[in-house]
Amino acid sequence: ENKLLFINETNFDKVGIYEMESLKRINEISFSKTENKRELHHINDVAFFNDKIYLSMFSLNGVWRDEIWNDGAIVSFDLKKNKIDKVIHHGLKQPHTILFSDQFLYFCNSMDCQVKKDKETMIEFQGYIRGLYKKNNIFYVGQSEIRRLSRIENKFSNISRDTGIHIWSQEDCTSFFINIPSTGVFDVIGCN
Repeated sequence: ENKLLFINETNFDKVGIYEMESLKRINEISFSKTENKRELHHINDVAFFNDKIYLSMFSLNGVWRDEIWNDGAIVSFDLKKNKIDKVIHHGLKQPHTILFSDQFLYFCNSMDCQVKKDKETMIEFQGYIRGLYKKNNIFYVGQSEIRRLSRIENKFSNISRDTGIHIWSQEDCTSFFINIPSTGVFDVIGCN
């Protein structure tokens, strides 16, 4: 059995599939029917769980460039049929960071400043979040400077423009924030 690399090619609406040892491109997952000059779906993350591939994207229907921000999705993809197997979540606003832990799906609904556990909103912050790591009952959540504040809905009384990491305890629902000297956090990965 070949060991494979799945490489997110956001700007082309593709995920390249490569042989791990030779780095030879052997296939791809493509969401564009033609060679578009610009991406329509903005695929953010690729994850594996129970022998399935999962993808997050800004737009299931390819409308995010029209400033339509409630079309984001997380989907499972059938590699044998080369098509979306199931839409897990739809109606999201700029989803990022697919994480499976304890048989649950966690992800960032970035534009709404939320971490979701399946369909439930677990945590709401006051900034644009992406990057998520969980160890036991502690969550590490990245927050980036919001680049286009005008896109954020008026449902927030305050939006943080800081960049850093939230460390949130699920047990007692408390957090603290560590500022970092950057404008963006793209992922948070823990190593043992």
